[in-house]
Amino acid sequence: MTSLVFNPFTAKLDFVGTGGGGGAGSFTTLTSTGATTLATTGASVNTFGNTAPTTSVLIQGGSGGVTINSDVGNIAIGSDATAANLSFGNGSAAKSIIIGNPQNNTGVTIQAGNGGLVQIQALNAPVSILTVGNVFTVNTSGGSISLTGNTTLNGNLSLATLGNKISIATGLGAGSVGTFTLGGSATTLVNNSTVTGTSLIFLQVATLGTVTTPSSLAVTARSAGTSFRVQPSDSTDTSTVWYWIIN
Repeated sequence: MTSLVFNPFTAKLDFVGTGGGGGAGSFTTLTSTGATTLATTGASVNTFGNTAPTTSVLIQGGSGGVTINSDVGNIAIGSDATAANLSFGNGSAAKSIIIGNPQNNTGVTIQAGNGGLVQIQALNAPVSILTVGNVFTVNTSGGSISLTGNTTLNGNLSLATLGNKISIATGLGAGSVGTFTLGGSATTLVNNSTVTGTSLIFLQVATLGTVTTPSSLAVTARSAGTSFRVQPSDSTDTSTVWYWIIN
C-alpha cells in the first residue's frame, strides 16, 4: 500500500509505504506544484511501478531538472538480467549529454559484449574526444577498432608495442598503397585517383625486371585525381615497384 503525505515541516509531498505503485497495466503520474520527496526511513528497497507487460514509469522535471543522487552506494540503471534496450537523450530536441566529470579520480568505462559494437556517431558535426593532461587509451580484446570517415589527430600516433604495424588496403587505380611495372621507357604513367598536386609519393623496387641493379626512381609529374609519372635512371627497366601516396 502506498500513499502521498504532505509533510508540514518540510512543505513537501512524501511518498511513504511499500509496494508496486500501481496495478497491472497502470500508468502512475506523481505531480506536485512544489518540491516532491520520494523516500523512506531506515534500510529499505523502494520500488516504483511493476513488471506487468504494459506498465510504464515516467519521471519528468521542469526548468529545475531531475536529479538522481546516492549518498554512499552505487546508482545502477539496467543492472537486471532483462534483455531490454537503454536510451539516453535520444529525443528529437537538441541537447547536450554529459557523462562523467573532470575530477582526478573519475573514470568512464564503456563496454560491449561479443554481440555488439560501441559506436560514437554525430550527424553533420565532428566527434571530439579530449583529454586534459593525460592519455586517452582505447583497447580491444581479440577484436579491432574501426574508424569510418575522415579522422583527424591533433597529436602523435604512437605504435608503442613491438610488432605493431599500419595496415592499408591496396588496390589498382585507387589505393594509397600499391604496385606498378616500369614500362621499359623514359617514363611510366601510373593511373591513380588518390593523387593530388602536392602528394608525397614514396617508391621502392619490389622485384627486378630487365636490370640487375635497381634503378633510381623519381616522380616527375602529378595530375590531381588522375595519375603520376615515374622516371627510372635506366630507361630499359621493367621492374615492379611499390608506391605509397600520402596526402
